[in-house]
Amino acid sequence: FDTEAFDTDNNYDTGTYEFTAPSDGFYAVTAQLSVVRGGDNDFEVKLQKDTGSGFSDVSGAQIRGTKNESQPTLRRTVNMASSDRIRVVYVMISTVGRTELIKADSSFSIDKLGE
Repeated sequence: FDTEAFDTDNNYDTGTYEFTAPSDGFYAVTAQLSVVRGGDNDFEVKLQKDTGSGFSDVSGAQIRGTKNESQPTLRRTVNMASSDRIRVVYVMISTVGRTELIKADSSFSIDKLGE
């Protein structure tokens, strides 16, 4: 997620791959990965949030996939306070033939609800 298509308030950092909430509220988060499968690997895609004391998994905001899936999508509504940060993490569960590649057409979007 190192490029941006639309970020008028500059809340997403393409260097750290993190979104910082500009204000308190609920945010709709969607992450869709396009994965080139090069091995027999199961994986997990999850959201992590930092409220000021380090990143931790967002409860209920992870999906597991198998070697047969190539476009996992994660959608969650997350309650965030101003300055909380959120990121998407892709983790290989098994590493047989470890050759995974996240393609450029993957996407990560965050929209504040109620505005």
